[in-house]
Amino acid sequence: MKILIIITLLISFDASISQNDNHIQINENEVIIPRRYFTNLTVGAIEFFSISFGYQINNSFSLALKANIIATHVGLGLNTGWGLGITGSYYFDDDLLNSIKLSVTPLFYLSKKTNDNQFIKAVSYECTMNHENLVAHSFRFYYEIGAVICLFKDREALIAPSLKLGVLYNL
Repeated sequence: MKILIIITLLISFDASISQNDNHIQINENEVIIPRRYFTNLTVGAIEFFSISFGYQINNSFSLALKANIIATHVGLGLNTGWGLGITGSYYFDDDLLNSIKLSVTPLFYLSKKTNDNQFIKAVSYECTMNHENLVAHSFRFYYEIGAVICLFKDREALIAPSLKLGVLYNL
């Protein structure tokens, strides 16, 4: 319920900003239409696979729903988990990295069996930086670097660096 309220407030905020968010002026002759919807697919070291579908709220913020498969233990014998979560992104002007992403993903399945009968087995928090293209109807390869923390009820947390390569398509 809280997430729906936040999304409603952000969409309302987007409608009240200004009409200048409907395009990006590059110079006097070139105008670029920004994306509104996007999808991406990533593969990486700790988060093995993820797919996201998102909405660009304005030129600075986006929200996405995410499904992923993530490592829950690194060492002898690799354990994984899968979950569904939400990602919020903030965009800024920079040539190397132009966004910060924060993701919260409840994990509903763990390959290592536990005595816990809860629906949510663990929670993954991830903070990454990347360089995304915000232009509508474009396709791009990109990278993400950051950190991930998985919290469990029955064992210590996994804290690890996150490095991912991805494919982004802006609708």
